Amino acid sequence: MKIVLPKLKDIPSAHVKNYEQIEEQVQKTIDTFDNLNEHALDMKPVALHHSQVDPDNPLNFFVVGDHLLKKSALTPEEYKQNKNKFFFDEKVIINPEILEMKETIEREVPERELADNEQGYEIVQKKKDIVNKGTNKEGCLSFPHRKEKNYERYYKIKVKYQTVGGLFGGLKTIKETVTGFKANIFQHEVDHANCKNIFHG
Repeated sequence: MKIVLPKLKDIPSAHVKNYEQIEEQVQKTIDTFDNLNEHALDMKPVALHHSQVDPDNPLNFFVVGDHLLKKSALTPEEYKQNKNKFFFDEKVIINPEILEMKETIEREVPERELADNEQGYEIVQKKKDIVNKGTNKEGCLSFPHRKEKNYERYYKIKVKYQTVGGLFGGLKTIKETVTGFKANIFQHEVDHANCKNIFHG
C-alpha cells in the first residue's frame, strides 16, 4: 500500500485553541505518519506537520516519533539518553513557534595552548563565539521522489510550543532551547506552518 501526501497549498496553518479542536486531526496525522514509516519509502520520517496531511484545513501542530532510535543498535540505557537528545518528549507538538535564532552562539571549543612550565602544547577548552548555522542534507515527505538537498539551519534555537497535559486537560506551554537534530526538526516543521519548504520558498 503506497501512501502519497496531498499537494501542499499556500495556506498558513491556523492557531490551535484547545485539544478538542484537533483531536480527530491528530489521530489522522499520527495514522498517516505511522503508515509512512511502515511502508517502503526511501526516507523514514521523523516528523509530520498537519498541513502536509490536510492542506485545505491546516492546523498548527506536528507529530514526532522515535522509531529511528528504537530500530538502532542501542542498549536500553543508551536509547533513553539519546531519546532526550534527539527527540521531543511529547508525540504531538502544538502551536510551534521559534522565539530566538542568534547568528552566533558561545560554545566551548578545543584549542592548543602552550603548556605551563614545560615544553610543548596541551589542548584546553575555551569559550568562543561561533557561527550558529550549518548545512545538512534534508528531505521532505511532501516531495518523496526528490533527493535530499543541502539546506542551512540554525544549530541552537529558543522555541515555544504546547502539549496536552495542562490544567483540566488543557494545553501546557513549554519554552526550551533545542539544538542539533531536534532544532532542525523544529525549523522544518515551523516552515511548513508558514507555507515554506526546502524546495519552494
